[in-house]
Amino acid sequence: EQLSKVLAGSSTLLVQAELVTDLKEIIKSQTDLRGRTAEWGKALLISPDTAGAGKGPLMQDQASIINRVKALIEKLEAARDETQDESVKSRFKQAALALKPAETGAEILKEVLTTDPPVTKVLQAAVTQIDSAEVLYAVDAQDRGLVMLKASLQILSAGQSDLADFVAGLEKLLKKQRELRKEVAAEETLDAK
Repeated sequence: EQLSKVLAGSSTLLVQAELVTDLKEIIKSQTDLRGRTAEWGKALLISPDTAGAGKGPLMQDQASIINRVKALIEKLEAARDETQDESVKSRFKQAALALKPAETGAEILKEVLTTDPPVTKVLQAAVTQIDSAEVLYAVDAQDRGLVMLKASLQILSAGQSDLADFVAGLEKLLKKQRELRKEVAAEETLDAK
């Protein structure tokens, strides 16, 4: 029973580590793209004719990051649904909500509360702004997207167990299993005599 619990927890641990790694890579790519967008904006002010060529790659890179974020959100929601640990399930749910805030169904609340758009829509706004050469708005949308991504990373990383702790616990279980096997073998020998 203990071993099956540990193995079930290990898959959750591995999924969580994979999600954290993916999110860190997305944040790194988005931060780089934000810097490139700002540089493109400067070039656009200096020489609008030549800087126009840089727009396409920026838009493509932003679209690529949006697709990576969508895939991450899907993984996060699948992991949330599959995990048995309630604290991990809650953490996955909160991380998903940081990227994709829930919308209220009540019409009265919709008028009073304003919910943040999903991070994918925020980043899509950056693509639209790059397309219309509104660099300040594009960088602002990218900054807002980065804040949402970093908030999700903080939530995911908060309860991340160390893999070394998992391995130590597994080694302890295996040691107990070996001791139990020796005792059973000794009892079987005794019974045979």
